Amino acid sequence: MKEERLRPESLSPKEHQQYFEQLPAAQGHQSFTEQAVEGALFAQLVGKARGMDKLSFGALRLLWEREKKRILELVKAVVGTGRHRAMWKWASEVVIPKAGMDDYMKLMAYRSFSLLCCMGKVIEEVVAELMGEEDERRGLRSDGQYGSRKRRSRIDVAAIMVNRANVACSQGHIAGVLLMDFKAAFLSVGRRRLIHAMR
Repeated sequence: MKEERLRPESLSPKEHQQYFEQLPAAQGHQSFTEQAVEGALFAQLVGKARGMDKLSFGALRLLWEREKKRILELVKAVVGTGRHRAMWKWASEVVIPKAGMDDYMKLMAYRSFSLLCCMGKVIEEVVAELMGEEDERRGLRSDGQYGSRKRRSRIDVAAIMVNRANVACSQGHIAGVLLMDFKAAFLSVGRRRLIHAMR
């Protein structure tokens, strides 16, 4: 599966394994386009909360109209060096009450938001797009992976599962689908553990 494809790309070979050719240096800073940066910037809502630098998406869009080259150079420098500025990692945590709750003494009556710098979010979108394209190009993703991939959707998965079930039944086999709640599979999101950590 995915791990089997990622392992030889990410881990160095052992002594008894055959020699693998050194992977080429990253060329991500040459791969991204002006349209990718513009798409990442304009995909965000103008009313989204600002981070510690107080620079909103509205302000960044105005800057894009006047100083497009400066923003592109900034993205190129960040992607080329692989260094995300410390300021873009800082977050202000804001807790607000949910509307219409009966008891505001309960933890579930509140929602928390992490306010990150908007420019950091734009670069994060660009880098995520580059990484996805590189994974596809090098064949690092399993053919069975449908989440977070272009031209693949949940409807495709449903159609494939129905087809497999039909084929199995036509051949006299018994078919079934097991649905799993992955959120409950990780201890870090267990209700008691999460509440204890927040306290």
